[in-house]
Amino acid sequence: MGLPLLLCPVNPANPIWLIFAATFQPLLAQLLPSCVYNRLKVAIYGWEFRCRYTINAKLGPAFVLVTPSSNEVWIADPDMANEVLGRRQDFVQLEMASRWFPLRLQPSYRAPLLQRPLLAMDTENPVGSTGIMAMFGPNISSSNGAEWQRHRRLVAPTLNERIMDTVWSNSSAQAGEMMRELPFQVTNQNCGPSSKSGTTRTIDGLRTIAINIVASIGYSSRRSWAEAVGETEPPAGHYLTFMQALLAIANNHIISVFIPARLLTSSPMPKGLQILGHASEEFPLYAKQMIANERRTPSSSKSLLGSLVKIAGEGKGTRDFLSDDEIVGNLFNFTLAGFDTTASTMAYAIVILAISPEWQDWIGEEIDRVAVKHPQADYDGTFPLLTRCLALMYEILRLFTPVLHIARCTTSPQILRSHGIPANTNVFVAPSLIHVSPTLYGPDALSFRPTRWVIQNGQGCEALATPPSGTFLPWSSGPRHCPGTKMAQVEFVSVIRTIFERWRVEVAVEKGESLDEARKRLRRTVEASQPKITLQIRNPEEVALRWVRKRGRTG
Repeated sequence: MGLPLLLCPVNPANPIWLIFAATFQPLLAQLLPSCVYNRLKVAIYGWEFRCRYTINAKLGPAFVLVTPSSNEVWIADPDMANEVLGRRQDFVQLEMASRWFPLRLQPSYRAPLLQRPLLAMDTENPVGSTGIMAMFGPNISSSNGAEWQRHRRLVAPTLNERIMDTVWSNSSAQAGEMMRELPFQVTNQNCGPSSKSGTTRTIDGLRTIAINIVASIGYSSRRSWAEAVGETEPPAGHYLTFMQALLAIANNHIISVFIPARLLTSSPMPKGLQILGHASEEFPLYAKQMIANERRTPSSSKSLLGSLVKIAGEGKGTRDFLSDDEIVGNLFNFTLAGFDTTASTMAYAIVILAISPEWQDWIGEEIDRVAVKHPQADYDGTFPLLTRCLALMYEILRLFTPVLHIARCTTSPQILRSHGIPANTNVFVAPSLIHVSPTLYGPDALSFRPTRWVIQNGQGCEALATPPSGTFLPWSSGPRHCPGTKMAQVEFVSVIRTIFERWRVEVAVEKGESLDEARKRLRRTVEASQPKITLQIRNPEEVALRWVRKRGRTG
């Protein structure tokens, strides 16, 4: 291929290695000799975040990871990334085995246990709709070829500008409800005598906002923040409520992919896994009940469910038809993509602002200035003016990219920037590595500096900088770019504006700590993040924050 080679003794896509290596990574780093761990670390899921650009600094912006079962091409070059993501018929969505048991049926089943793959190209049906994202039905993310074109044509237009006002107002209402309760839910008992106790429920609170917005826009299921937190009783005939099922799968989707629901619900399993098994069984039942209800009594809301049911009805008997399984699959894809990524981005933003409070002053200046012009905080007047809040989101996405890499595969030999890529080769575009390249972002590429995204426009006003093509890919690029990009931006900015209009956040100081020590402790927690589906703060229940109302601000 003409690219640098990095030899690895294990297959990073093996399911046993994938699960346990990531779980025990801190222990492996501590116990193994450095010469051994350095060979293994690039095979441990999430290595891009832990290693940052150190591997690429030695090997260059693209290299080949040579494993016992296959070769993988890893790309941190913006031009090569653009080409891979733009050539959707040459570099197709990577096939992922959807359960542990079918692994025995793959061509490499005779390989040693730690060399068997989870990621494999389906050579019988290279443009089919299968894999980890198709757990509940084919959808826009799981499809390739003509099937992807059909899903994209029917689904993407439903996430358009006409829903943004609803996203904005609902997000603001949810954030306001959270802040009427969260600052007074003292849960951290380790705070020193010089500071008031903090709450460890901030990250969970933000996840509640995100899942409520997804439920509102996706399923026309509306409830307040307090109702979501206090909801416990499922309807008759169900083990979980719809929102409990949705949240359980979104939090632990990768486990539900590996292990069938019938096994998860069996009595030997821990309670948490049993709940996940029931959620895997009940989510499609709830979704199909909602589809049936929508057909009987069409809603007047702008929900994705209503739009897809309408499309399915109008397209029946044509190529624009969607089956019930496809509607459920696309609803699930919207839930997973829309919930986890935005929730994580909001969580990292709040924690980083607590560690570096000077940036709260920076966004606060803008929020106050815009509030004078638009006291009603309407979407049309307010959102376009909150440049710094959006710059904050961009900088968080740059340093804490939710999806660390984008997986593709070749169906036939390809030429990529003069490099020959064989057929059936896995190709990984790594936005998380591109985003911290010193060549692209300067010597302070690892520093948190939202001002890098703000420029002065021709009228002397602040505007958002447009990054060079291929250098900023949190929502991918090319034909398969994320159709929910604008929705995520609107939700994030609305929540940040609502919270920091009246509140400041601080790190809760534990007994015997100084404020500087507390901030360093929280920084170490952030740096120990590990991806599940998206990048997550490990043990978020241990993140204690203190909320302080700004002087003269009520409500």
